[in-house]
Amino acid sequence: SDDDGGFSTGGQVRLMSGIEINDSGRQVWTFEGVEVDELFLDVSGPGYSLYGSVLFYEDTPDYGSGFRAAIEASFDPSLTVEAIVQFGEVDDYRYWFADAMASFNPGIQIGTTGLALYGFGGGASYHMTRAGMDDVELEEGEEEDPEEAESDIGMSLSGVLYIPDQSAGIGIRARLGIGLSARETFNADVMFEIIFNANGGLSQIAFEGDARFLTPPAEEDPAIRAILAMNYDFENDAFHAQLDMYINIAGGVVSGAYDDNLAGTGIIHADPSLWYIHLGTPDNRIMLSYDLGPLADLAGTSPDDDVEGSDGAQIDWGSMGLLLTAYLDAGMNLPAFPALPPEVTDILGEISVFNPVDPRFQGGTGLMFGASMQLTVPDISFLAFYAEFSAGAGFDVMMLNLGEAARCAGNENSSEPIGVNGWYATGQVWGYVEGAIGLHVDIFGVSGDFEILSLAAAA
Repeated sequence: SDDDGGFSTGGQVRLMSGIEINDSGRQVWTFEGVEVDELFLDVSGPGYSLYGSVLFYEDTPDYGSGFRAAIEASFDPSLTVEAIVQFGEVDDYRYWFADAMASFNPGIQIGTTGLALYGFGGGASYHMTRAGMDDVELEEGEEEDPEEAESDIGMSLSGVLYIPDQSAGIGIRARLGIGLSARETFNADVMFEIIFNANGGLSQIAFEGDARFLTPPAEEDPAIRAILAMNYDFENDAFHAQLDMYINIAGGVVSGAYDDNLAGTGIIHADPSLWYIHLGTPDNRIMLSYDLGPLADLAGTSPDDDVEGSDGAQIDWGSMGLLLTAYLDAGMNLPAFPALPPEVTDILGEISVFNPVDPRFQGGTGLMFGASMQLTVPDISFLAFYAEFSAGAGFDVMMLNLGEAARCAGNENSSEPIGVNGWYATGQVWGYVEGAIGLHVDIFGVSGDFEILSLAAAA
């Protein structure tokens, strides 16, 4: 800090003691030791800064006891070096991992390809295996708070969480930060890893990447972001890949409808007994939100304001939106056929185009897909009147391979299988429109909205 001339240090240390009551009824205190939880060092000077920390942990459920050390060093004009090591013991065996990364901007041009190298790193592990992937951040000169990031036991610099596994042997990984020379057009962080088992044979091969498009390096919310994780497990002969897409175009005019602008997730899985492809599911669809607020620009005002025309009409553009959803699933692990949306059943009552207890609609082998569109116009005001409007439409289709031995109910002795060679298709198409007109009242001590007319239709 400035008061310490660019140097500060600290930590958390506990003095352990015991207390007993002697024969005379007095308290007797005894010293039992010292426990160090965390130490840190922060040094800065002309052209450089250095932050380091050591975290000690004991008797944790997954990691047992050990310590984790991290360091981050920055040097002018634009070089950052980070490293993390962790050593521990759990269930009578020891484990460790180490990870390091150097990043720089501007990058090193790769010949005449138009690409540049913005960082490189690597790591190794022993008796540890990957548990999953958190959001991966390509270094952009402005790091996550080290005091928060480095306290995550088992978390590597690339965002991969490692957990102790006695069956795992040595693991080796390499990491690159690459991008176009115009980095705001495309930049990515990629990692390749090999994990051996305890006998020296191949256990897993993994590839992970985080790509950003149409986004300046200093921008926290990328316009388009794709996070891909692929893993092949040799011991179980299993391949698994997951792709997460994030959309935030034109300042949120078009964005993913989930948290952090996530548009949806795609999964591919294949092993000797099961395979499937899920590009969204009926319960977790790929969803894009279109904000109609920018239409307020036509009236020369902000989307956060109520737009008032020359006729006195007011439109809350900031609350208007269009939601687009879709999904496509194939393979042996199809989700259950979706029910009608609540907007439809609220109007028509509890109806169903299929028998929900029929096992054919609880998933199986085949193909299913669907899409929907929903428009919400929450508030339009004119003088003392207001109006609300919403509408939606969509469809769902499921095609199951029931096998050539399947027959229609009541026709079990038929020589022909159900459907087309055992393929049976089911679908539903739905739509709804809702609207209301009412009065804004604030007179003679009476205030509120009073509905005059409400209309709803669904099919």
